[in-house]
Amino acid sequence: MRRFLVSTLMTACVLAAGWLLYHRDQISNPSDAIALAKHQFDLLRSSANSLANWDRPNRDVIRIASFNIQALGDKKLNQPEITAILGSIIREFDIVAIQEIRTRDQQLLARFTDEINSGGRRFQLVCSEAIGRTSYQERYAFLYDSQTIQLDGARTYTIDDPDDLLHREPLVGWFRTKLAPAQRAFTFTLVNLHLDSRSPQKEVVHLNQIFRVIRNDGRNEDDVIIVGDFNLSGNAMEGTTNRSGLVCLIENAPTNTRGTSQFDNIIIDPQATSEFTGRSGVYDFLKKFNLTIAEAIAVSDHLPVWAEFAVTEGHYQDLLASEDLQTPTSR
Repeated sequence: MRRFLVSTLMTACVLAAGWLLYHRDQISNPSDAIALAKHQFDLLRSSANSLANWDRPNRDVIRIASFNIQALGDKKLNQPEITAILGSIIREFDIVAIQEIRTRDQQLLARFTDEINSGGRRFQLVCSEAIGRTSYQERYAFLYDSQTIQLDGARTYTIDDPDDLLHREPLVGWFRTKLAPAQRAFTFTLVNLHLDSRSPQKEVVHLNQIFRVIRNDGRNEDDVIIVGDFNLSGNAMEGTTNRSGLVCLIENAPTNTRGTSQFDNIIIDPQATSEFTGRSGVYDFLKKFNLTIAEAIAVSDHLPVWAEFAVTEGHYQDLLASEDLQTPTSR
């Protein structure tokens, strides 16, 4: 027994030393090590919860995701092993908002969409123009499964920003589910946003204004879902979101690949978007595909975040209750 305890202790010391050595560039004092370990534990816990919640009970729900694919350009799109992993990730969802597209080559993007659809799926891509106030510009995109999601009215647009409040104006799309009759289908406005990493606090204060402008864009749609890379944690955005009655669906969970920081989120008004099922999380593709950190970062330095919504309009719990009432019971 004593030999076993000594062996276990030595193994733990070796693992701890290896962990400290690997993260030496991020640790300058003991408090840094404790904070980093807590972040990574939160990610593991979030990943476990996400995986536990992953199986869909039925097709009465859709999954919406946001994914910063980190400089999705010619180099990355010309690597089949990377596009294969990206395709597998995207196929897990019904619609994915993508940030940080760097290529203007439409043929590359078309080939990428073909890769996603190689198993018989029918994803479609809608992409913005290059956006940004400097020479460094990015494009947003929505990739959606046309078998479950319809681009409502084939309409997407970027928000007009005459006062140049944002480095990159958000891309907005109108969608509806195809898994329910048209008159009952969940319709929603999806907003794809990437805040400037140099001044996210300066830009996030405009979140309520963005939400209000989009809700009043003439479609009379109350379900507005803002997704993207905010370069801020949910806690850091609380002051802004609380004043607006908005909530971040990803709480206290790292969303970068190294498991050290939270950048990405999904934001809704819970009073309006009662179709949210309560299920959301961070999709840990490192664990899914058994990748090393280096292999995963070659795919992206961000992990996708996701949330689940009912396919019909109205309160999700009311929908479940009505289904329960329709189930015969014996006396």
